[in-house]
Amino acid sequence: LIFNQTPLDSALMDIAHHFGRSLELETTLKDEITAEFQDQPLGEILGELKLVAGLQFDTTGVALIVRK
Repeated sequence: LIFNQTPLDSALMDIAHHFGRSLELETTLKDEITAEFQDQPLGEILGELKLVAGLQFDTTGVALIVRK
């Protein structure tokens, strides 16, 4: 997963799809992301996004739910 000045909502959609989940955005995202994730588990990727973008994630079901 490689992102170069990619809108954050688009990157999250790619991440959710990569891990076989649907995406539910409960906040408006206007940020862009430049990052590369290689063979990292979903939890690790979301942990990094939590730190840099201040987001909260819920992965208890089949969806990836994003909150601010």
